[in-house]
Amino acid sequence: MIFLKFCFRFCVRYHFLFLLVPFFSYIARKNRRRLLGKNRKNSPPILTIVALNSELFRGDLEILEERGFKVFPIPVFWQWQLVHCFYAKELTSTSDIVVRWFGRKACEDTTASAFALQGFLSRFLPQLYRSFKCDLLIHANFRHLPDLDWLAANEKLAHPSVLLFRELLAVDKRSFDGVVNRTRLNGKSFGSVAVVGNERIKEALERSGVFPPGNVVALGSLRMAKFGTTLQQKENDRIQNRKKQFTVVMFYQPPRFKGRRMPSFVQQHDDTLKVFVEIAKRHPEYQIIIKPKIEHLSGTKNSVKALDFQELRRHGWDSSITNLYIQSAVDAQTLISRSDVVIGFLSTGVLEAAVAGKTVVVPFFEEFRLSPCSADYPLLTFLPYVDVATGKEHLKELIEGNASRKVIDSALMAKRSEFFERYVSPLDQGVCSAIENCLIRVSGCGVTSSAARLK
Repeated sequence: MIFLKFCFRFCVRYHFLFLLVPFFSYIARKNRRRLLGKNRKNSPPILTIVALNSELFRGDLEILEERGFKVFPIPVFWQWQLVHCFYAKELTSTSDIVVRWFGRKACEDTTASAFALQGFLSRFLPQLYRSFKCDLLIHANFRHLPDLDWLAANEKLAHPSVLLFRELLAVDKRSFDGVVNRTRLNGKSFGSVAVVGNERIKEALERSGVFPPGNVVALGSLRMAKFGTTLQQKENDRIQNRKKQFTVVMFYQPPRFKGRRMPSFVQQHDDTLKVFVEIAKRHPEYQIIIKPKIEHLSGTKNSVKALDFQELRRHGWDSSITNLYIQSAVDAQTLISRSDVVIGFLSTGVLEAAVAGKTVVVPFFEEFRLSPCSADYPLLTFLPYVDVATGKEHLKELIEGNASRKVIDSALMAKRSEFFERYVSPLDQGVCSAIENCLIRVSGCGVTSSAARLK
């Protein structure tokens, strides 16, 4: 790997595009096999798509492949290698680098690095796109540094692009304003059409003033639409069959403000982990899985990071407890489908579990509820539709008491579905067709005429 990185930087430095283009093409094709499995048959693809930062929306890319698109996912690792050929690592590691990039804070080093990388990409991308026969560029967010110069150069080349925006939740005023303000900080949208999951997010992006009129469309989420189809297919199995093993899944939310702003949340977080360890010891027949996001981990090996086991060890875990797992790489919806109880605090996984008819438990302990922080919890209006644990012992009772529970009340399920479709995404298959048609239209008219793209 060190040798590959050296060769890569050498080719970038001396603009050896005749070597760099096949190299990037090779790693994208290899990443395609790794993320999306075996390539499709020999039938011509609907469109050929290059996906930036592909790890962010793997589920969406899998669905596009299934529907006849040809997707080349660019690994973010090599995007970073490209960035670091032009930016100093000390610069990219600063917390405000994205704000600096967008010019909100004067920084000559950032500006010079950005112009140099964009100049290189303006020569490199046309050759790379030709090697893929690329019709369209897609990305999942507009605040990731590895994507920004690529998107800026792509716009100068007038190559069509679409933002499949992954941020779905803007339930309360605070989270809604957060989306508006983060978007407004950018001040630029690169001319991409933004496909969002719901009308609430669409309103937030439009209110930011960053996207031109007509450039934001609320078509839903590909991944959630497929999830809805899966739920319909498994409805009878979910009701009639009983798994022998009782599975609890926790969507892990790390205490980011430890020792600073949210001590009550930190305490609730620690108490929840203690409960998991205690239940794992007491019930060896239970399978307890902690599902963190990859970016919430530190460490190196097999996606199971040292920090998390150290955290569990603080609360009584040891290697003899074999029914408590940490799984970051597994698909969240796969975990939900095979679970009996899902626990989480702030994750779309909690909402997905609710609409899947699972028992959902939200730790909302007394100390946290009485703290000023609780008023900022964005899912307060969702709590009536799930089980709320008020403390450690109550959390244990809710987990153990639901071991034999099979079916959620139909009236409650209707309310959960209504909440989900309003604040996350519709679940019907029409979402996939709508997004597919949008991609086809955008790929056919370039990036210069915003309003014409969606007509």
